[in-house]
Amino acid sequence: MNFKRKENLKNCRILISNDDGIDAPGIKVLEEEICKICDDVWVVAPQDQKSGASHSVSPGLSNLEGIPENDKLPTGIRKIDNRHFSVSGTPADCVYCAVNFIIKDKLPDLVVTGINCGRNVAEDVGYSGTVGAAAEGIVLGIPAVAFSQHLEKGKTDWEIARHYIAPLLEKITSLAFSRNTLVSVNFPNISLAALKGIDVSRQGEWRFEEDPQEFELSGKDNYDDELLPKFDIPSDIESWKNNKISVTPLKLDMTDYASIAPLSKVLNDLAG
Repeated sequence: MNFKRKENLKNCRILISNDDGIDAPGIKVLEEEICKICDDVWVVAPQDQKSGASHSVSPGLSNLEGIPENDKLPTGIRKIDNRHFSVSGTPADCVYCAVNFIIKDKLPDLVVTGINCGRNVAEDVGYSGTVGAAAEGIVLGIPAVAFSQHLEKGKTDWEIARHYIAPLLEKITSLAFSRNTLVSVNFPNISLAALKGIDVSRQGEWRFEEDPQEFELSGKDNYDDELLPKFDIPSDIESWKNNKISVTPLKLDMTDYASIAPLSKVLNDLAG
């Protein structure tokens, strides 16, 4: 089963969320650019900074069953204006609450998250609330795209993001992705003139890079001497280092299918 292609985003309802909070500069840039190609845009984001929240949820919000009889929003959801709401929970809570309470009359056709203030590549993906909010969209049956922007010495250049958000969304949503797939986009923090292109990339691994910048592999003795596989597809780390936009399809299904047969073999005699 695949998500349906989107032929015209202008006719869609798009939900925007993030993990940096409702007042973060990245979400404002994202909304401004998406509003140029879509007339039905909603923003539901955490009221505070929630970076690193991954796909976590708050039981008090995710267990609610509907709008109370007085038709007021549940405690924890604050209406800012007709299309802007903040939630006192995680990024995934925001998407859940939007779909189940705020815009349940007409569900979004697309969830877009970001723009995260900081890259989300390699192992960063597992911690990312930006990716987690997009994953919640997938779980709820809504295709999702997550945008992140590399930071350089605390300064952010949104020029590339502003130039590419709309065309990237239009191209990405023209494809029919698997029901388990979201797309993660990372922008380098350089000028538009310095951009070297766009890579369709794979998720990299900080811990196996030759010169990891922020990941010290403390458990080296647990590995054998087998060489790491070589890929024809660049990693998202490589794309970022080469001043390119990385576009990475990510799957929610984390099963390692190659390990099923050997694991079944060694466990077979325990089956009784």
